[in-house]
Amino acid sequence: MSVETELSEMSDSGEFEKVASSVLRRADSRYQSAIQTGINPEGKPIADPVDGVGRVKGSDPPHYVFFEYTTTKRSDLDSKWLSDPDPGSSQSKGDLIKVAEVVEELREESPDARVTVVLVSNRSPKSEVVTSVYKKSDSLDIEADIWGVHELSDFLNNDPDGQYIRSQYLDIDEERLSEPLLRDLSKQSIEAYQENFHIQEEESRVERPELSTILNKVRSSESGSYFVPVVGNSGFGKTVTCYQAMNQWWENGGPALRLDPDDIQGVKSLSQSLQSALNRLHPTLYSSAGQEAIQLAQDNERLLLVVDDLSRADNPRSLFSKIRNWIGGATNRNSPDSGGVDITILCPVWPRIWARLERDVDYTKFANPVELGPFSLDLAVELIRTHADIYGVEIEEEETRDLAEKIECDPHLIGLLGKLLQRNENIESIPDTSKELLREYVQYSYETASEFSDRGLIDSDFRIAVEKLSLDVLEKREFEPTWSTIRQWADSGSDNLDEIRELATQAQILILLKMKTKQHLSFRHDRIRDFLLSTHCLNQITEDKQLPSYMSDPYYYSILGKGIAYFRPSTDVLSRLSKPNPLALLEALHELGGDTPEYEEKLGTEFQQWLDEQGGHSEVPSSLLGEAMDVLQETQSDQVLEIAKSLPQFPPVQLARFRNGDLEAGIQFCNDDMGGSPNTNHPQRDAVFNEARQRFGDQYAEALSQVLSSVTAEHALGALRLAGFLGQSELISGLEDCWEKYQDDPELLPAFLWAVFQCGIPEQPSLVDQVISQWASLPSGSTIDDSSEEFGKGDVFSQVKFSLTRDLSEAQIQYLVNSVEYFPAVEYHLVNLLSRVADPDALDVVVHKRGENMQETDAPSLWAMSLLDEWRPETARGQTLPLEGKQRMKDIWSDESNIGEVRTSAFQLWARNAQSDDLEELKRVSEKDLFSYTANYYRLKLGDETAVRSTQIDFVENDSLLEPLPNAWCPEAYELIDDLLSQQSLNESGEVFYHLADVLFRIPENDAEELLNTHWGRVNNRPKFFQAALYTATPVTRELAERAFHDSDNPESLFNHLSMNFGFNTYGQSELITQEHLYSLEPYLEYIGQMDLMRIGEKANEIGMKEWAVENLRPHLSEDWRQTLYPTRDDIHQELNDFEKSEDVMREIRGWMTRFDRRGMSKSEVFDILEDWLQSDPTLDGYRMVTEIIKNWGARQELSILNEVSLEDDHIREFYKDAEFGVRVRSLN
Repeated sequence: MSVETELSEMSDSGEFEKVASSVLRRADSRYQSAIQTGINPEGKPIADPVDGVGRVKGSDPPHYVFFEYTTTKRSDLDSKWLSDPDPGSSQSKGDLIKVAEVVEELREESPDARVTVVLVSNRSPKSEVVTSVYKKSDSLDIEADIWGVHELSDFLNNDPDGQYIRSQYLDIDEERLSEPLLRDLSKQSIEAYQENFHIQEEESRVERPELSTILNKVRSSESGSYFVPVVGNSGFGKTVTCYQAMNQWWENGGPALRLDPDDIQGVKSLSQSLQSALNRLHPTLYSSAGQEAIQLAQDNERLLLVVDDLSRADNPRSLFSKIRNWIGGATNRNSPDSGGVDITILCPVWPRIWARLERDVDYTKFANPVELGPFSLDLAVELIRTHADIYGVEIEEEETRDLAEKIECDPHLIGLLGKLLQRNENIESIPDTSKELLREYVQYSYETASEFSDRGLIDSDFRIAVEKLSLDVLEKREFEPTWSTIRQWADSGSDNLDEIRELATQAQILILLKMKTKQHLSFRHDRIRDFLLSTHCLNQITEDKQLPSYMSDPYYYSILGKGIAYFRPSTDVLSRLSKPNPLALLEALHELGGDTPEYEEKLGTEFQQWLDEQGGHSEVPSSLLGEAMDVLQETQSDQVLEIAKSLPQFPPVQLARFRNGDLEAGIQFCNDDMGGSPNTNHPQRDAVFNEARQRFGDQYAEALSQVLSSVTAEHALGALRLAGFLGQSELISGLEDCWEKYQDDPELLPAFLWAVFQCGIPEQPSLVDQVISQWASLPSGSTIDDSSEEFGKGDVFSQVKFSLTRDLSEAQIQYLVNSVEYFPAVEYHLVNLLSRVADPDALDVVVHKRGENMQETDAPSLWAMSLLDEWRPETARGQTLPLEGKQRMKDIWSDESNIGEVRTSAFQLWARNAQSDDLEELKRVSEKDLFSYTANYYRLKLGDETAVRSTQIDFVENDSLLEPLPNAWCPEAYELIDDLLSQQSLNESGEVFYHLADVLFRIPENDAEELLNTHWGRVNNRPKFFQAALYTATPVTRELAERAFHDSDNPESLFNHLSMNFGFNTYGQSELITQEHLYSLEPYLEYIGQMDLMRIGEKANEIGMKEWAVENLRPHLSEDWRQTLYPTRDDIHQELNDFEKSEDVMREIRGWMTRFDRRGMSKSEVFDILEDWLQSDPTLDGYRMVTEIIKNWGARQELSILNEVSLEDDHIREFYKDAEFGVRVRSLN
């Protein structure tokens, strides 16, 4: 039955009124305030002259809307609406007449009130009735809006919100994504996340302080809020924290979805990834749902996504690279307000995985990790007591604190402890070490399963079943096998299905996960998995003389290392393990963490012996050596210094040595600009230096002070930088001696400034004064970043502008604030430093100095114009102003004793960071001439429709206010654009038409179509309006564009700036481009410029239209661009030939691999071509190049490419071994 039929057959007028009123509220923002007065709470009709009434929010003069609903048959609509009987007649008055009587009384108090009556029927009114209604309403000075069954059904069938209403009342599934449906699906996604990851209620009760940090990032629109890695060791609560963030975001009105790695792996765009996740929750959604989700995030609340679990993916680097490209890769550098998609991605990830990924990250533009460590003692105590209360176990406060400290406030161990409290009557019987807690928890799980078994199975049956399962998992290399795979294993000899099924049902150590259409068996937690796998493989090693082949797999070195640390096998076992899997020894060293020096010495000796047997580090594959150095960098043990002596002194080794007490290594590391410069972000360095400072701070300070007193010029830079990283006042004596010796060397000045600033404040500011005085004496140069050959003030600034503004103490901030007056020669630089500091006093100085500068100059200087850029949260590099800073700015702009330029500077900074709860303040100050433009701009940006209805805004005089107008789109905004396009006196050569055209790209397509159709005769020769017609992509607008194109004397000019206008390379707009947009461009491809064609082709490849692009677009590409976007095998062979001759092969390869997504080529196609190229003309350089590609991007099956090559050279085996280890250590399947 059609929607029209269902509506027309509704006999319950109350039910029809509920459906129709829901439609009207969603269809027209003017009707959102409607109050239904014609039905009671039970949905039954009640007597009232009108069925509903509302007042348009913010309307001045007031705009009242009255609603009348009817299920009267079509032939009676005339009298139902228009009947006007004589006084005393028994005939009922028509709805329009009843409204008119109410309006007459209303206008006695508000004579200028505007009135609309909405007449709604579940029939299709006759044309003469419609005409009569309009005539009568005009005579009464009332606007009439008629909604019949066709208008209602059209909205219910075609509008996303309408489809949601349709599903609620007519039980027809939605095909388009609406805001309320996204909310419903978000709730489903959150519940599925909790169910799949078995997040316990007691776990989600306790909130870490980092949760607030994460939610603040989600609320923010600053650069680091788009991608937030949640970094923590297994069991530290990453998943629980992300679940809590999703849940709280949803409860506060925001949408939230979880993406599986599979949602990312097989797609090329963020919208396709969202589509995959949404279809899993709601299969009937159209293929545009992913783009609709992005659009909803733009128009409403930011969308929170969680990608869990990236760490377990076969190739985390590949998935991470995709996310980076989606979130950080396509911002529009030409637009200061272009921030990107209103989406935040949370990604739980292990520290070691993140350490490998973060090397590719530009923190200022892309990612801002939140690190989760152990619980604080108070939080650990709270959670232990929560568990104790649940199971009725009495525990004293002191006992709880002792236990929390013994298990090092480990979140996962506390969770296991909570389960064990269930069967232990007193706390004394609970183990307090990691290994014993895990062992007892596993035994508890076996006993619990035995108690519930209806087949009389005992705990030993379950232990044997898990042992066999563990060995199967290791041997078959499947950590999460499907249930059908488990059955196959059972058929081949390990028949423990009943035990495994029972354990999965209990969900204590095993769980069943539903992934797409299959069920997969997984261990309950990584820590439980690693404990069980390491336990059973170590048992197998101990019992068997011959090592199983799987133990040589480098992917397992972490599990083997944990087993060694847990069970500390004999030297004989270590010796047997070292040959096939030497990294297991280093992993064990890392796990032991310096607590067992005698056993750690055995591990170090075995590793050193293995290294000697290889012939030294130069004979070890570089991929293995790199992994070894990464592990050592994170390891605390005396053995690290011994092992490091035999390794090349690369930065990771230097960090490993410094972590373990070697001061010289820290100086060496800091002497290098790659990681040693404090002006660069380097989280690994910072983590190592923080730990070293805690362990060796006083010892290092004393030794480094002596070094500084006599340091040579060769090592002065490293020593000074390291002094700043240590930041201890005890270093001042050595710094003074060093300053005395090298103060005339200007190139050491940035390092001196960093060191004395960190060590000398607040205790010894006089040395800081001397260094800044020297800075002030340098040549000034022509700009802040002086690029002249002579080393000047700007050079110093460029080398300290990040380091001197991170993690400042209150004393350091106050020193900088005071220095602005003390050192006028570097005032601009000091103010620029303060402009990056999130402190009220710092920003107070900034806006005052900016205002003074603006007052003194005829036009704002470049310095003044850029000074507040740090605090534009919507831009790619912007930050959000803290609440204290925001309040200070308000105090300054509210103070009329300040000069106007200072007040406007403070107001600009405040308004940029305004939120919806600041709208009333923005409305109030918009009436003041000093702030009116800025206030109105941000009112519109925040979606304040009342700003559109304001009669005070002159959009012609202030045409740039049209930029944010789509954010506040409403009927009045439509009328405004309609009026502006109609104005014959408009200066058509000005900027107004440019902004008007820009609006059409960002409003609902039906409104854009109507505006274009109405005004086409006036705008059809303007390229941006022509392109807006193509972008709107309706049959009507495509026909308009076709006519304009054929009438044009210069059709090529109609496509000027196409990529910019369509947003092909603008983050936030690019994701909204659909197949329909490309189909609109199809007839005109031969007239479009080559760069724009390139963008179109890349987008076509991204959204699954490669075949269309090959057929329609490729013939119009020049040969160079064709080779770039659609290369043949011969083209790619030639690219590889060129790379072979390059001086920087790896850089060429990295760029080459990332281009394949834009080319629309699959990974298998790429490796197929690589194999073909290598076999066609094998050379040693070519072989090495392919091994590097496979090592970094390939999977295990790609290693076969290297086996098919016939080359006689001693290096072949070396290259192959390097690639083999590199692939196998990061991917299992």
